[in-house]
Amino acid sequence: MAPGMKLASGLALLAASASAGSGHGSSQNVPEQEHFTGYMQQYLPGGDYKAYAGKWAGDKAQWRTYQGSYAGSSANYTGYMQRYGGGQANYSQYVDMYAAMAGGDPSSGSIWQGKQGSQLSAWSNAMQGTMGKYIPGSYQSFAVNAMESPAASGGNGGYQQYMQGGAVGQQGHTDPQKDAANLAGQGHDAAGSHSSGYQQYIDQYAGGDDKTHPGHGSAASGGQKGGYGQYMHQYADQYVNKYAPAYRKYYQQYTGGQHQGAAEAREEKVEHKEDDGRKEAAHKEKAERKKDAEHEEPAHKEKAAEHKADVAHEEDAPKEKAEHKADAAHEEDAPKAEAAEDAAEPALLAESAPAAAVAPLVLASAANATELKQEAEDAVHRMDALEQALKRSEEDRGALERAAATDADALVDKQRAALGSVLSDFRNCSGTPKACEEKAREAIKQLRQEGEQSLHNAEKAARKAARQAAKKGQATVRTMAEDVRRRTDALARADGGSRRAADLASRLDRRAQDTASRAERHIEKLARMREDIFRHHCRRAEERLKHEVRMPEALSSEQPSKPAADVEGDVAAAPSLLLARAPEKEHPAAEQAAKQEPPAAKPQDKQGARPVAKAKKNATQLREELKLKVEHLEAMEQAFKRAAADEAATQRAALVDAEAAVEQQKQAAEGILASYRECSGAAEACAEKARQAIEDLRRDGRRNLHEQQKIADSAARKVAETAQKAVRDMATEVRDQADALVRASPESRDYAEKADRRAEDATDKAERHIETLARQRENAFRHEAEKAEKRLEHEVQVPKAMVSKGAAAPTLLLAEGSQEEQPASKQEQPAAKAKKSAAQLREEAEAAVRQLEAMEQDFKREAADRDATRRAALADAEAVVEHEKQAVHGIVEAFQNCSGPAAACAERARRAIEDVRRQGRHRLHEQQKSASSAARHAAREAEKTVREMVAEVRQRSDALVRAAPESREAVAYADRVNRRAQDAAEKAERHIEKLARQREEAFRHEGKLAEEKLKREVREPREVAVALSRGRQEERRQHHLRGEALAAVQAEISRGNTWAVLTVAAALALLVGHAALRLRRRPSAAVLMPDDVLG
Repeated sequence: MAPGMKLASGLALLAASASAGSGHGSSQNVPEQEHFTGYMQQYLPGGDYKAYAGKWAGDKAQWRTYQGSYAGSSANYTGYMQRYGGGQANYSQYVDMYAAMAGGDPSSGSIWQGKQGSQLSAWSNAMQGTMGKYIPGSYQSFAVNAMESPAASGGNGGYQQYMQGGAVGQQGHTDPQKDAANLAGQGHDAAGSHSSGYQQYIDQYAGGDDKTHPGHGSAASGGQKGGYGQYMHQYADQYVNKYAPAYRKYYQQYTGGQHQGAAEAREEKVEHKEDDGRKEAAHKEKAERKKDAEHEEPAHKEKAAEHKADVAHEEDAPKEKAEHKADAAHEEDAPKAEAAEDAAEPALLAESAPAAAVAPLVLASAANATELKQEAEDAVHRMDALEQALKRSEEDRGALERAAATDADALVDKQRAALGSVLSDFRNCSGTPKACEEKAREAIKQLRQEGEQSLHNAEKAARKAARQAAKKGQATVRTMAEDVRRRTDALARADGGSRRAADLASRLDRRAQDTASRAERHIEKLARMREDIFRHHCRRAEERLKHEVRMPEALSSEQPSKPAADVEGDVAAAPSLLLARAPEKEHPAAEQAAKQEPPAAKPQDKQGARPVAKAKKNATQLREELKLKVEHLEAMEQAFKRAAADEAATQRAALVDAEAAVEQQKQAAEGILASYRECSGAAEACAEKARQAIEDLRRDGRRNLHEQQKIADSAARKVAETAQKAVRDMATEVRDQADALVRASPESRDYAEKADRRAEDATDKAERHIETLARQRENAFRHEAEKAEKRLEHEVQVPKAMVSKGAAAPTLLLAEGSQEEQPASKQEQPAAKAKKSAAQLREEAEAAVRQLEAMEQDFKREAADRDATRRAALADAEAVVEHEKQAVHGIVEAFQNCSGPAAACAERARRAIEDVRRQGRHRLHEQQKSASSAARHAAREAEKTVREMVAEVRQRSDALVRAAPESREAVAYADRVNRRAQDAAEKAERHIEKLARQREEAFRHEGKLAEEKLKREVREPREVAVALSRGRQEERRQHHLRGEALAAVQAEISRGNTWAVLTVAAALALLVGHAALRLRRRPSAAVLMPDDVLG
């Protein structure tokens, strides 16, 4: 409670007491009137107290302003507490408990001297009930001591002790009458003092905001270090000015007026369970934190408890408010923090991350422009954070390596544990040694096959999970980009379509799209890294299975006897030691030392004595051998690294193979030409036969190149696997050597572990270099095969001379020509021609590369100019809308000139407008499809053009190398030109892909906006609507009239039917009576009917 509100409450209590006392008459001097002046002088500062009441009470109270501004008529706190508060919200139980703290008769002044003790006693009883409910039993003693101290004193000391800084309480028990005399004697001294009294509290915490007391103004203004007004002015104004308008609008929109009931009814079923779950979790977490804090909190001393007892009520309110705010903030931020962790965590690619919930949009209006801008920027910042998190995950290769290694090693360890049981069964086997050994080998083979199958299944599952996680991650990124697009569109429309808002929205949209593209690339790369790493560790695990899950050599020859098994001891019981034991043939130095030693005569001497010098010698030899093997493995890794870095050598090797295939086809083409020249048949038949042979030759050449490419890929894979197996075998040898060194010399464990880690690192690097080298070989041969295919197209082709009918001696088939068939007069000096062609080819290659780089820059500028793409899409969509609007104008003119009934004309106009709107939507959809198809086609054509230019550059660089094969400078220049062309081509392809995607998204976006515009603008005009309304009213009236006429006709028909029935009945009756009379007149006739019937 604020100090001003406390003061207002005190004034209200004083006024109530004064009014209660005035009822007894002015002549009676009751005790509260005698001490009222002293009370006011002690507890109110000097000056006019009405200024306090006018500022902090009544209609000017701050809480009334807040309630009038933000709550309105919708602040139904009672309904809210009845719905959500539960049993704890029954405020009456707390009133019944704590109202007794005021004493038996709080309004009476006759027992004022003992009232303080009575109130403290009642307060003690209420606090005991509270502590028994909320404070654990082991901690109640501290609170009871703090509570019983003021209660036991009978109220003496009280508030006067607190206001004087505890000076009175330290002197023991005091007399209440003396305290009253002190109150009356202090007067303005207490009011003007800054070291005691209520004014000290005001000066310390209320600051210099109160200007109504000149006696304290300077002191308060000079001591604002704890001022409440300064705090509010410094920290609250900026947040109130910033967030109050948005909160007021939100409050009026979602909780106020007629929306409150409907919103609660709609959201209660959906959100109630989720809110209950989150609140329950938050309260549990809060209770745990509070319990921990209570266990860690030291016991308060009695003096501190007495000092804080009076201000406990003041501190409870802001503390409870802060706790409620903290709980609400925690409940609100928990799902956001979980979504951000799921989005930024690299496990997004492995776990099923929930799709990010899209927040509702604020109404696009000028008043909400600031809020829309803030939301759009926040959405872009979230995308940036996600992209950075993915980038960090991509760079953190070690985490992926450790995870994959853990999974693969777990499978191997499982098989090794199963191997222990197999070996135990083998040692306990009671059959023949050969049968037991064969049975054990079969079981071990089955274990190894099961382990390999488990590794294959795990690799397949990891690859599938990585792909699915990548798709989900990319979908999440695209969803966030679409959310940014929606918010930027709303921002662009908010300020009346101003240029400034449109530019800002466009910048934010471009930034979000670029971030989304980078994030997608990170996700794709991260998924590939996971696949490659897991594949690599699965291969390592397979090698471990082959080397570790096998029959130990110590048990492979024959089954050990009982004494031998006893000698083995723990070694036989631990299969890992058997597996790690290095075979004797791997240690030639040890074998030589064993050969040089004299043979032992007795087995007892061999088992008994073990010289220390021999153990040290073996440890030294093992250490040297381990060092040599590690160095050899690291040297092999460096060799693979140099081979992987030398891309030129790989390209030269691939070029030699491709050139050999082309040369073979060229020689075959020369043979076909020779056969053609010797052909004795008709010229046309010979030419057609040669043409067909050359076509078959070129087809065979392409097939041979494809087969060679497959063979090269397979060879590169096989060589890579062989090299990786060799490296892994060396690493296994190093590990066995390290284990042997540890067994021979346990103090060398650190050195062995260090050597093992060096070997593992070198093995990992070597395997990566081998994989890179294999891919380079595949790519290089694929590249050279493509070049060779194009050379086949250009060089092995039908000569033009064969086309003419009278060609007796066709010219050379090959594009480069043959110096033998050219006239001698046209031949130039070889050196001059070679020099000239090399310089010319260099210039042509440079020009081709520059042209390709210029094209790449053009594509880059086009991809960066998103506004141009958007304007083009907008123009096409607007053209469709304008066309439909003109069609609507024509329909309206036809309606106005219609000479038939107005209702029929209006109905025809409405149907025509509906058809126009449907056709407009169909045209927009078709336009969007055609634009997407055109963008894809244009992208493919552009990429094809770029690739052709790259091929031209490569052709020229290859020609340059062939023209000057002995020049290293020419070869290096050709390599640089090829790399420049390849880099420019890759950049151009990325720009082309980005431009195509921008065009598709722009047409899709503008198409949606155009559809909305069609709904708004392409509709029946007012006159048509009025005519339709009148026609419908006339139709309803005619229908009503027809119904009434039909009812009248039916009524007439029913009445006519009734009269007809009656007439027929009467006629029948007459006929029957007449016949009866005739029969009765005849004497001979028998009476057929009695008289009563005839009557």
